[in-house]
Amino acid sequence: MKKIRSEILEMTICEDFGGKIISFKDYSKEYLFQGNSKIKPDSDSLFESGFDYGLDECFPTIDQCQFLGVNYKDHGDLWRSGWDLSFKENSFVGRAYSNSSGLSFKRIVTLEKNKARFDYEIENKNNHISYFLYTLHPLFNFDPDSYFSLPFDKDKIFNVKGMEELKEKDICELRSYESGKTYKFYNDQILKNNKARIFYPSIKKVLSLEFDKNTLPYFAIWISREKGKENMALEPSNGFYDKLDRAVGNGLKALKPHEKISFTTKIKIERMD
Repeated sequence: MKKIRSEILEMTICEDFGGKIISFKDYSKEYLFQGNSKIKPDSDSLFESGFDYGLDECFPTIDQCQFLGVNYKDHGDLWRSGWDLSFKENSFVGRAYSNSSGLSFKRIVTLEKNKARFDYEIENKNNHISYFLYTLHPLFNFDPDSYFSLPFDKDKIFNVKGMEELKEKDICELRSYESGKTYKFYNDQILKNNKARIFYPSIKKVLSLEFDKNTLPYFAIWISREKGKENMALEPSNGFYDKLDRAVGNGLKALKPHEKISFTTKIKIERMD
């Protein structure tokens, strides 16, 4: 494992687990949900079988699916792939390759005082168009006294799982979500802005996630109240929703042969006003 640091933040990266970020903290709090798996994932591993913790990316799909004769595996390729990693005191560069899609993936993470900056580059190495579904997948610790804000109207959501039970409750209050259950929803409208926040009143801190809403026009919230796996995720994505084949059917754009795209995401820790 390797660590990078700024004046305020510390991040730990596990080199053996697909470049997974397993810790992100400041002086007062660990923000990422922690796991204890000691087994390196293989080509048949399921994400929920002990690998569902920390921060990584789902690419080129979230859920397992088949598309154009290719079997795309659970939570994609990157978390089970070998990465080429290089480190400096406050940054690291990670490169990986998606065998199922033929796309290269580059992630540069830089810690700047109270901010983590994620710069991405995805390149189509094929001589034909290629599709991919990208979703940032940070599993944050669940705090029942916390609440969050969305980059869209909370009254206009697309229910993936469990939200029909919360019609009379404030979905931005974590205490609204019942123990033992899981929930997920997306925006059902154009995003109003490019920022989501988690508020932690007990420590008077706010975690803000800023993203490129032109490249990533969809946004999901995942919440797990399963015993031993209580966490939540803020998930900006380029497609709708969860399966590559479904996203293509919903208008996901392809990368042209040898085309590259780049985008940036930032996670910032600030004091509550």
